[in-house]
Amino acid sequence: MINGLFFCCKSIFFCTFASQKKKKPMSDGNFNRALLPSTPYASGVKAGKAQERVRVEQVFRAWLQMEMPQLTTEEVEAKVSAFKRLL
Repeated sequence: MINGLFFCCKSIFFCTFASQKKKKPMSDGNFNRALLPSTPYASGVKAGKAQERVRVEQVFRAWLQMEMPQLTTEEVEAKVSAFKRLL
């Protein structure tokens, strides 16, 4: 009986002790960079290319309206879409 009671108290103590783990303090700046979210260089390059395509389309549209003012908006859109396919 005493042996069983000792075992029971021992297991309760162990469970209580195990559940009271100390929390780790916040990092002081020396951290593992592998744990950070990835920010690949390629995604920045793709974003830059997309911005340049938009800018080139705007410049082409302005140039087309200056050089050929007689074109209707449908003709301008057709030429701009053909130009975008070449990019």
